Amino acid sequence: MKKGLISVVVPIYNLAEFLPKCLDSLLNQTFLNYEIILVDDGSMDESPSMCDKYAELYEKVSVVHKKNGGLSSARNAGLEQAKGMYVCFVDADDYITEDYLCRLYEKAEETNADMVIADYREVEEQGNIIVKELGQPPRQGCMDRRQLLWALTSVGECHYATTVVVAWNKLIRREIMCRHFFPEGRLHEDEYVIMPLLLECGHVEWIEEVVYLYRQRQGSIM
Repeated sequence: MKKGLISVVVPIYNLAEFLPKCLDSLLNQTFLNYEIILVDDGSMDESPSMCDKYAELYEKVSVVHKKNGGLSSARNAGLEQAKGMYVCFVDADDYITEDYLCRLYEKAEETNADMVIADYREVEEQGNIIVKELGQPPRQGCMDRRQLLWALTSVGECHYATTVVVAWNKLIRREIMCRHFFPEGRLHEDEYVIMPLLLECGHVEWIEEVVYLYRQRQGSIM
């Protein structure tokens, strides 16, 4: 483990069209102490060669090429390579603001949090933000288990339930995350991991700022 280092794991399967936007947003971070682990999950498009090109150009980037095994398998492969004190997952068709890592890291260090959750917005396939009525968010700051349970189960507040249950949009202490690998062969694998992960995280922080952009597109798992 390297103190202060963030390991960013990016699972990739046939996403060459969206990959440059994602990787450019990762490489444009104001935070400097991080590594990017690209996991090519047996892609059959230009994604593998694009990954290799980024790795050649940027020291922060490394690539894992593997046989197709699904999203859980790809995330697990990246997690096995991670060296950081913290780990986060960014899906290859999504992208982040330039202060994403900085905001999450500063909150984690300031509060000694085991996990920091950031708000997100959905964007169209072309990149336009989808405007929705989101309801009342959890209060900014430390979330106890009662508040987390509310966010997960609140009827009609799907946005904030998703905010808590997904793997992306979070910074997590690697020593904790490495005890909760994703179950392979299942859809919506995040849901099988998040509850035991939250139970082990003694301190979870929430930041209300929108720093993760989640792309809605044809052909995605969702």
